[in-house]
Amino acid sequence: MNIRHSLTLALLPFLVACNQAGEPCEYTELETTGTVQTVADEKAVVLLAALGNTHIIDEVRFPELPKPGQQYHFIVQTIAKGSCAPYAYRVVKRLP
Repeated sequence: MNIRHSLTLALLPFLVACNQAGEPCEYTELETTGTVQTVADEKAVVLLAALGNTHIIDEVRFPELPKPGQQYHFIVQTIAKGSCAPYAYRVVKRLP
């Protein structure tokens, strides 16, 4: 058995458990700007304008290391149906 098959077999119980938990999740997409408030421990706290509150977003999602005060264009997915993560983020670009 190769590594690929071993990994598939190892993950199979988790995949089955997810399917038993309910239907697939559905998200609605929203475009917004966000301003970096703070950066620490490889995470940025960002105030998202359209949602009106702050969100913690991993630094790896940004095109470059974010700094407080910088603004970015985001596409935010918010959960509409199901029990998955309430938000998913995509940083599109840094704004001037």
